[in-house]
Amino acid sequence: MNCKNNILLILLFISFLSAHVSYSQNVKLELKSKDSKQDSVDLVINIIHLDSNKGKVFVALHNTKKTWLKEHYKGESAIITENTAVFTFKQIPSGTYAVSSFHDKNNNGKLDTNFMGIPKEPYACSNNTKPAFSAPKWKKAKFILDQSTELTIKY
Repeated sequence: MNCKNNILLILLFISFLSAHVSYSQNVKLELKSKDSKQDSVDLVINIIHLDSNKGKVFVALHNTKKTWLKEHYKGESAIITENTAVFTFKQIPSGTYAVSSFHDKNNNGKLDTNFMGIPKEPYACSNNTKPAFSAPKWKKAKFILDQSTELTIKY
């Protein structure tokens, strides 16, 4: 009788385990298909309150903390009209991003800095973050992009 009970318990355990594994695989597959879905959205960035129409505005879209202010995911430049520049990034995968920008007043294609590396030309970031004594932080500038969005960055 003891041997029969042990066999019965083992069969019951195997049955339970196989049902649990099957359920777990289904859940994992559902989660994977949900997470791997990359919706593409559009991002419009309005740069406003520039102090002149001279030069261009450069905008960089960043998608990782590791590359923030070092490398950009996408970048563009635009002329300034009525102290405003508008950028449109189309079909961007949903995710976490941050925007950095600068007003290239002398139109030399780079952000001019002084001997200490402090910008001599105006700059701004998403969430209008602009610390006084350090470079803008990813944590303050990042935002979730999960639908087509229009951002306004004030200079």
